Amino acid sequence: MSLNITRPVVIINGKPIKYNTISYKKTSINTISQLSVSTSDINLKISDLNRKEIKFFLNKGGGKDNIPFFRGYVTSVKPSTKGVNIEALDCLQFLTGEFSQQVSVNDINNFDGMTLGQFLHHYVVNYVNVDTTLIGVDLLNDTNPPKSLSGYRNKEYISAMKIIKDNPVLDSSKVWDNDSSDSTSLPWFIDVVDDGVKSNLVFKKLQSRTTDEIKQAVPFSMKDGIASFTAKELQPINTVVITNSNTGSRTTLKTHEHKSILSSTQYKSELESPDEARKEAHLIINNSRNNSKEIKISTTKGHYLEVGTFIHIKEKSEPSINGYHNIIGKELKISNNSITCNFSLDKPKPILSDYLNVGNSIYH
Repeated sequence: MSLNITRPVVIINGKPIKYNTISYKKTSINTISQLSVSTSDINLKISDLNRKEIKFFLNKGGGKDNIPFFRGYVTSVKPSTKGVNIEALDCLQFLTGEFSQQVSVNDINNFDGMTLGQFLHHYVVNYVNVDTTLIGVDLLNDTNPPKSLSGYRNKEYISAMKIIKDNPVLDSSKVWDNDSSDSTSLPWFIDVVDDGVKSNLVFKKLQSRTTDEIKQAVPFSMKDGIASFTAKELQPINTVVITNSNTGSRTTLKTHEHKSILSSTQYKSELESPDEARKEAHLIINNSRNNSKEIKISTTKGHYLEVGTFIHIKEKSEPSINGYHNIIGKELKISNNSITCNFSLDKPKPILSDYLNVGNSIYH
């Protein structure tokens, strides 16, 4: 899976451009993909670049990139005496930020009866693809289970991505076939899939640890694909305070760890009962525990692996990274014909024997 770059290509408004460096970045499953290109061609006109479609082929001519590695629209053009710096975002920019159409969600204008997938289809057709197709909906699916927007309201004008963020869909999938449950709730997220003509919206979910997906996990090790790594321990949350935004009542959930070191967070919610609030707080603590390690690896393979992909690092001598991971962030940097590829990973997922030996956490 190592990549021998034959011909990276950048095309803006249908025309290839010469470049000095290219940088691609997607920092998490919930962020927009970014592309930065520097060129020494000072003859490029801002009017020929700004807000135009940009396509980046990582290995054009290598038999892989008939479909762009990145497709988006230029958001910034900065000329200098040395050339031009170009910034671009993928099509998710039309769902949030300065290039998106904000909507009101109240008792008169709302999306009651729609699922998240149906809402996105409605939004793209009516607010984005008005004069031309900027986002494809041919591949748009729904979450499982579907998330209804009935009853959802917001007092301000908000973006489509804000509506998605306010209505998360979590799936407590099984880790193994012996019915041991993973305490991590696997989130659904909105992603982009290119069909060769346009960028399409699609809902995806971080891969669970089922037998089939474990078999398909891409292997990595220090001898196979990992050039270097860093692992930083973060203090997990052990105290959650949830305040009802309507009544002001507070629900607090703590673990025994708070007695030695306090790591707390506070949320506002409209959950109606203390039991619902405690359940939400329990979820926050569990997810914090399972994402309390910041891991980054620099690789010599896997350049086409997508954010959300499941990998298996086989490195028993390095327990901080050994195990199963989801890729939650990705960065590529190209200069001339050299390339660096970096992945951000979630915390290693335990093997079956680890689960059999772990006792229950005690909450009060």
